Amino acid sequence: MVVVRGTSERIIAHIQDHEICFAIPWVRLEDVLTGLGATHKAGAMRFPNPFLGMRSRLVFPKSYHALEKAFGIK
Repeated sequence: MVVVRGTSERIIAHIQDHEICFAIPWVRLEDVLTGLGATHKAGAMRFPNPFLGMRSRLVFPKSYHALEKAFGIK
């Protein structure tokens, strides 16, 4: 099992590389590394994901605003 945090988790929750963990059978390791390399080379998603939370203005999805009102946050 491989757990790779997505960009949203990086931006909203400030997840960083040292917080990523995974478990994978040794016999599948080469396949996973090949796949990650191909995805990176294609530019579809960079690994590790860039940590953008502190360098950009955080904009929450519109659905979050309804939750803020429901919980009296804003």
